[in-house]
Amino acid sequence: MPYYKDLSKLSIEQYKEKLKSANLIPSWKILLENIDLWFKYLEKQKINNVEELAQVLKTKTKVQKFSEVTGIPVDYLTILRREINSHKPSPRKLKDFTTIKDSTKQKLEEIGIKNTEQLYTNIITIESRNTLKIKTNLSDEEVIKIAKLTDLCRLRYVNHTFATVLIHTKFDTIENIQNANSQEVYEAVIEANKDNRFYKGKIGVKDMKFLVDDSQDLVIEIE
Repeated sequence: MPYYKDLSKLSIEQYKEKLKSANLIPSWKILLENIDLWFKYLEKQKINNVEELAQVLKTKTKVQKFSEVTGIPVDYLTILRREINSHKPSPRKLKDFTTIKDSTKQKLEEIGIKNTEQLYTNIITIESRNTLKIKTNLSDEEVIKIAKLTDLCRLRYVNHTFATVLIHTKFDTIENIQNANSQEVYEAVIEANKDNRFYKGKIGVKDMKFLVDDSQDLVIEIE
């Protein structure tokens, strides 16, 4: 029951191709420079998948040593490490969700659940949700809502605010986002956030394309 993407299933070759087509932020575009050469060096080190790569780049010290062994620049490996780490976003604190009732937060905290990762195993199956309802005396509607919010927060850069926007659209689960096109998601988000109902920032179709693309690598397990 992985809350995060299973990076062991993403081969180094697949990861390279994903980077080539990704909508990288400006400071990460360095990853495209000499990418075929540097990834060939990675393969020579018998690194087969992204989880293995994450382990050899786990700390700044390891990055430095790996650079010395492979000849890949430290700056390149540092950005590569950041990109890989972004696939395992920090769990969102339940106290930050304005759409979750304070009474719900309190009941969840009383049984040791304070963030979305802790909540995930308690909402993933019908049986686990029923158990949670018995423990907390929450309604079906409230449990489904927190289940959807938890699911959405597995996506990169989806915080408590944007997850709240998404559950007010038909793209309220990762599965629904996987089957969507970016223009539809964009229009739905704009409509849900009309008059800055949830946030004042701006998003574009490219941002929603990133969201849809990112959702493809996540396993759908919530029943």
